[in-house]
Amino acid sequence: MKEARPFRSLIDMQTKALAVDIIGLVPLLLVIVQMLSPRRYLIPVRYLILSKLIADGLEIIVVMMLLVASQLIFGDWIQTKYRPIVGYLALSLQYSSFYTSLALTLNRFMVVMNPLRYNFLFNEKTTVIMVVICWLFAWIHNLIYLKPECSFTYDPTILQFVFSNDRCGAALSLYQDLVYNVVLALLSTAVDIFSLTRLRSMSSRTRRSPGESKREKPWFLQATINSFLYVLMLASFHISDYVNDVTVQFLLTVIVWQMWLSAAP
Repeated sequence: MKEARPFRSLIDMQTKALAVDIIGLVPLLLVIVQMLSPRRYLIPVRYLILSKLIADGLEIIVVMMLLVASQLIFGDWIQTKYRPIVGYLALSLQYSSFYTSLALTLNRFMVVMNPLRYNFLFNEKTTVIMVVICWLFAWIHNLIYLKPECSFTYDPTILQFVFSNDRCGAALSLYQDLVYNVVLALLSTAVDIFSLTRLRSMSSRTRRSPGESKREKPWFLQATINSFLYVLMLASFHISDYVNDVTVQFLLTVIVWQMWLSAAP
């Protein structure tokens, strides 16, 4: 069990966390506003990008800036029996974003594997349905975290989210939070790398403009970095359990989480 930190230290850490929240939130909001601009045509793939941006933005605003930060500003006002709800919101939004990232990986894969059927498979209707499925699945399969023995709660005394010490919480921490997520993230990265390799191969065999291929590469690179940050975030939370230094714990939890939330899809 980690020791409670001095109140002044908690305030300093939370102030830094809020600063990171704001820095990460501003570009997310700017991208959302730009995408929703009347001058921009909202093509199907942008529904997926918008879905991820909204999930990340809600997590920063609702979870990090309101529910978490307010417990230091106004005291520990959330009753113990309601604390699992905060963790449920955090994880449901996190998974909504992550599953949307997987849908984007599938989108990129279909672009290079079956370009002739791409517009049929990823039209506006099917893409919206895909977004709804990503969100529903995320919010339904995380309902287990509402049970006290399986909960993922925010502890204001140590400024961290923690899993329940019961058997259910320990199992979810290891098998779902770490193993399940890391396997999916690595699989997504492998598919994106394959898609990029396939794209380069297609470009070399056809008369496509070299500039066209170069425009696609940053998209795949960005997706790979996003998956890497997700794995780094998951690993950092578990590594922090074995670290006693306050600053290092802060970097391994809050900062890394904010880096992933602020990363563009």
